Amino acid sequence: KRLRAPKSWPLQYRKGIQFIARPLCGPYRLEDSISLNVILKDILKYAATTKDVKRILNQGIVLINDTVRKTHKFPVGILDTVSISSLNEHYRVVYDHNGKISLKKINKEEAERKSAKIKNKTILKKQKTQLNLHDGTNIIVKKDTYKTGDTVIIKNKQITKCLKFEKGALVYLLKGKHKGKIGIVEHFESATAITPAKVTLDVEEEKITTKKDFAFIIEKDINL
Repeated sequence: KRLRAPKSWPLQYRKGIQFIARPLCGPYRLEDSISLNVILKDILKYAATTKDVKRILNQGIVLINDTVRKTHKFPVGILDTVSISSLNEHYRVVYDHNGKISLKKINKEEAERKSAKIKNKTILKKQKTQLNLHDGTNIIVKKDTYKTGDTVIIKNKQITKCLKFEKGALVYLLKGKHKGKIGIVEHFESATAITPAKVTLDVEEEKITTKKDFAFIIEKDINL
């Protein structure tokens, strides 16, 4: 129901219409993602009803991370890209200054590049390594030069760049009370038996310490 929807969802009206399309289960928490239905109806306002949304999606003109999606409840998370090919419009999903999910207009070149955080690694046969990414996807690499917490830049399903989680790296916070803020890594602490790994950031000349898991390494020229 709309009244029970997460506060991070950018809904203009929570009363009057009882229900809202809940995103399908996926790699994102409910408060960190929205459905394509909400994007096309409530944010972009390209459709008035769910029937209109389904008609648009069935044309195959809506792409999420450069892949056509036709399910109106498909979950779209923070830093995913949304493209509407017929209009040549491209957006990145971000948090606004109020911590609500919003769309940032970007160009086609930016939309073709996907930033993904390495959540885990799996060793496969023939000395290959599988990188398990934050958006639920996996990518296999022959040479393992990556670490958990690093960010990889993917284009055409191939890794073109790796951003290391190190001092001086630029970070975008995806969770916590500071979510949506951008800072520079000053130092980080390893996890202990009772405390998670933490990172200290310089955010607009203010020192912030938060969980390392909340930090997402981004490119210095990314459009947020």
